[in-house]
Amino acid sequence: MQTQLNLKESPYYQILKDVGHAQDKEIDPLQSALCCAYLYENSDEEKKLKAFIALLVEETKERYERLLEGGAEKNGATQLAALKHVVCDTHGFHGTYQDFDNLKNTDLVHVLQRKEGLPISFALIFLHIAQKLDWDVKALNFPGHIFMRLDYDGERILFDPFEDCKIVEAHHLRQKLIDLGVPKPDLSASYYEPLSNRECLLRLQNNRKTRQVAIEDYEGALLTIALTQAIAPQETRLLFEQGLMLARVGQRRDAISVMRAYLSLAENDDYHQEALLILHELESELN
Repeated sequence: MQTQLNLKESPYYQILKDVGHAQDKEIDPLQSALCCAYLYENSDEEKKLKAFIALLVEETKERYERLLEGGAEKNGATQLAALKHVVCDTHGFHGTYQDFDNLKNTDLVHVLQRKEGLPISFALIFLHIAQKLDWDVKALNFPGHIFMRLDYDGERILFDPFEDCKIVEAHHLRQKLIDLGVPKPDLSASYYEPLSNRECLLRLQNNRKTRQVAIEDYEGALLTIALTQAIAPQETRLLFEQGLMLARVGQRRDAISVMRAYLSLAENDDYHQEALLILHELESELN
C-alpha cells in the first residue's frame, strides 16, 4: 500500500490529479477507480485487467449485433440484454449480501477478478462499457443503493446492476427505501437524477472510507481521503474528514492545521460546528 509520503511520486496519483481538474465528460470512472486500486497494492494486474475490460466491451458490442441480426429490435431493451448477457451471464458478475461490508468490495481489481462487489462497483463497469459503445447509461442519485438508467430514443429503462440487471419500477425503488429504513419512503424526483462521473467515484471512495473507519483502519482511511481529494479538489468536506482521521492517529498538530483550513473555507458547511468543537478539544490537549 502506498504511504502518503510517496503517494505524489506515483503515476497513478498523477492521473487522479488530472481527473480532479478534468471536465466530467472526460472522466472514465472505471479507469479512475482502478488507479485508486493500483495504489492500494495491485498495480501488477494492470495489463491483464486492461485486456479483460476491453474484452467486456467487445463482447457486448458483438452480442448486441447478433441480437439485432436475430430479429431483436434496435432499442434500449436489446442494449440491456446485451449488457446482462456479457457481464452477468457470461462472466458471472453478481451481487451478494454475504460479506457485503468486506473492504475488498471497494477495490476494483478485486471486483474484476472475483466478479463480486458493491452496487457502485458494478455500476462503474456498466458505465465504462456503455461509454465505449456510446450508449446512454447513467447511475442514479438514489440513497443507499445504486440503480441505473438506460435511455434510447425516448425509451427509458431503470435496472439494478447488483441484481443481474433486473428491471425496476417505482414500487421496487420504494421497497428499497423501506428496506434501508428510510422513515418516509417517498420517491423524490432527485432520486431519478443521474450522478456525474465524479460523483460515482465519490460514492465508491466514501464506501471504502466508511468500511475502513468501521474497522479502525484510520491510516487506510487517510489514504482513501487523499485519493478522493485528488479526484475532487473542490470538496472542502474532505478536509474535515482528513482532520478527523489525523486526530485519530495521534497527529494532533496536523489535525489542527487541517481543521483550521477547513473552517476557513466552509463557514456554512454541515460539519462546521462539529469541526469547531473538535478543534477546541485538540488545541486544549496541546496546552
